[in-house]
Amino acid sequence: MEGWVKFHRKSYENFLYRENRPHTRREAWEDIIALVNHEDSFCLIGNEKITCNRGQSIRSLEGWGKLFRWDKSKVRRFLDLLNKEEMVLIENLHKTTRITVCNYETYQSDQNASETHLKRKRHANDTRPTPNKNDKNDKNKETFDAFRNKYLGTKRGLDTEFENFQKHGDWLNILPVLEIKLSGQIQARERQKQKGEFVPHWKNLKTWINQRCWEEEIGTELSLFPVNQTKKTILK
Repeated sequence: MEGWVKFHRKSYENFLYRENRPHTRREAWEDIIALVNHEDSFCLIGNEKITCNRGQSIRSLEGWGKLFRWDKSKVRRFLDLLNKEEMVLIENLHKTTRITVCNYETYQSDQNASETHLKRKRHANDTRPTPNKNDKNDKNKETFDAFRNKYLGTKRGLDTEFENFQKHGDWLNILPVLEIKLSGQIQARERQKQKGEFVPHWKNLKTWINQRCWEEEIGTELSLFPVNQTKKTILK
């Protein structure tokens, strides 16, 4: 059976949906489809920010049980069944559960029927949610910002510096050791100051990044001289 039957969420306000009885499994499935997010968002559970994207819901087993008028064990068995049938994906989070409706766009998208038909033929793995790229990028930016705050030279805004750093093809491999490399250089400068040796000003951060100064050896005079000086001049 093909075609669309559109069902507005406001229909849940009708008296027929307020009967004081347990849901059937069909009604429970319809509730899940209707109540998952229709756009990306997040929620706070305690002090933890949890993403909840389109087609997902953050709700505990107790929360679903209250909605379905089921006990917790019945909710768990029902969700396990849906997961086994690849109708939903279940993630057990701290203090809650995240449900992702597989093929959510099949149920809710306004795209034409031919596109919907193609989506239905996709392999189940294609319907699994991809890791949230924004979350990963935020973590990477936080790591870079910790390094940037420690840098003693002139620097620009975080976004500008981070975008410049990402121009290096291997930036993801460098990022975890960036702050360590900088700490080593700071210590090397301090040692040279204590010896009364010349220590040049820090380059601006853009130059430091563009010249891959994290690769400079630390603890040697060579690493502390401006790049426009030749090795011959330094050795003198």
